[in-house]
Amino acid sequence: MAATNNFKQLEKQQIEEHPHSAPEIENNVKGSMRFFQFMGDIVELYLPRVFDLLVTLSGGERAPDNEVEGGDSSDESTSPTGEQKPF
Repeated sequence: MAATNNFKQLEKQQIEEHPHSAPEIENNVKGSMRFFQFMGDIVELYLPRVFDLLVTLSGGERAPDNEVEGGDSSDESTSPTGEQKPF
């Protein structure tokens, strides 16, 4: 004799009672995920600049950027396009 799955019965009952709740919940979760992703992008973009600002305001000097496009002119191992030269 096959046992009935109480969780499947509960799922059917909840779907009958709240037929439109699943898409609404999905939209709410997606909206929350978009919000947190946006906040993460903001933090990733501006947090380093805030630290640079605090260092500058405290009288320090900003560290030189090593990621300058075209490479550093004093570095012999990089070409003007930023690619490494073969040895």
